[in-house]
Amino acid sequence: MSYVAPKALHTAPKLIRVPVYSPIAAGKPFHETHCLGHRWIPIPKNYRPGYRLCAVRVFGDSLINAAIIPGDYAICRLTNEVERNGQLSAVLISEGLTLKYAYFNDDGGLILRAANPRFQDRYYSPGEASIQAIVMTIERDL
Repeated sequence: MSYVAPKALHTAPKLIRVPVYSPIAAGKPFHETHCLGHRWIPIPKNYRPGYRLCAVRVFGDSLINAAIIPGDYAICRLTNEVERNGQLSAVLISEGLTLKYAYFNDDGGLILRAANPRFQDRYYSPGEASIQAIVMTIERDL
């Protein structure tokens, strides 16, 4: 009797090629930074045709308790809006671009929250911070 592997094992994941932006120049949104190369990634589950994606190399340890470590790639969808409060987002602040969980206040302000107790929440009044992208998935080189 011979063994036949399940069909899922016979199919390779579909890949797409995305630009890699890293390091992000301080104070510039994604569309003003230069591309350092490209990376092939599995198509994210929530991907839709027409989404503009990019990869950003993660530096620092502010997201360590979310299992996001330095050297990971955040696969981002370029957009100026979050889909839900608390979504991991690339946000442009006066110091440059940062990856944090974004929460909107009733006054339209934005709270950026890390996933590391060493980092305090940071509040930004309306207009002081702008969403540049939302994180769709995290990739790690092994």
